This record gives sequence, C-alpha cells and structure tokens, in this order.
Amino acid sequence: TTKAEIETFLFNPNLAWKVTDTFTLAGGIDLLLGDSTLENNINLSKYGLPDAKQKFPGEGHGWGYNWGVLWKIKKGLSLGISYRSGIDLELEGDLHFNFPAGTPSGIKAMFPNPGAKVDVNLPPQVFKGLAYQVNDNLVVEIGGRWEGWSRYKELKLDLDQPVSGQDTIIIKKNWKDTLSFNT
Repeated sequence: TTKAEIETFLFNPNLAWKVTDTFTLAGGIDLLLGDSTLENNINLSKYGLPDAKQKFPGEGHGWGYNWGVLWKIKKGLSLGISYRSGIDLELEGDLHFNFPAGTPSGIKAMFPNPGAKVDVNLPPQVFKGLAYQVNDNLVVEIGGRWEGWSRYKELKLDLDQPVSGQDTIIIKKNWKDTLSFNT
C-alpha cells in the first residue's frame, strides 16, 4: 500500500440513566459513515515496465454500539469505564489502474476497472479512568485505553470481475492490540 486515507463521520445517539446518586449507566449505537482512498503500486518489472498505479476510492458505512458506567466512589472521587464495539466499515467503489506510457494493450486487458468491496475492521476500545476533584478549579485524572487492533488481520478487496486472474486482492495486516495510559 502506498497510500491509505479514510475519512469518517460518527453519528452516536446515547441514553443515560442515573441509577442512584453515585451510579450512572449509559449506552448507545454508532453509525459510522466513511469515505476512503486506497492506493497501491503494481509491479510490472517482469514486463520491463515501471510500476502501474492502482487506486480504490470507496464509500460506505458500518454499525456498532457503546456503553459506559460512572461510579462516584466518594465526594470528589469518581471511577469510569466505557466500551465501544468494533465496527466493520463496509466500503464500495471502483478499482482504477493507471499504466505507464508504452504499456501493451494485452497487459492492460488483464487489469480492468472492476467494482470492488472492502471491509475495514476497526477495533473495539475500552477506556477507563479515575478522577479526583482537588478543589473547584482542579481535577486530577489517571486513565487508560485499550484498542483491539488484533482483529484487523487483512485488507481484502472483493472484485466483481477478475483482475490479473484474481477475484480478490488481499493485503496482510496482522496488527497488534495497543494499550496506553494518561495522567
């Protein structure tokens, strides 16, 4: 991959319920709208040519959910945790190829511009934090965040007609989960 760009808009209505004066629950749904551009080079060196350019502009959507809990342990001290589900962002578009000058028509014929679909597996997330309100003007916080990127094993484009004899283009990812802390 030479370029990967995804712009998203998240619509996230939520409901909250104050169970007691010290305990609150919240939950909601996520509608993620996405617009992407994925680019790649196609190696044509076996034909004595420079690389061709492959471009996939796509758009689509995905659904998810979230929930959160807030516990006011004692005056000034609060503990919160929230979860946001992973979202499979389903993108559709047309795959385009741009060939270097002098590319024979026989090679170009192996690379039509088909329609394509791709699912981008965005990670689940867990946020946790502890806050202490020292006074009216100062709150001290410590928190952490986990993101489940290990679910993103590959980027697979399903094509509506073969390109160079393939119905799919698979780019291996095998990313790892991440954990971060903040104060």
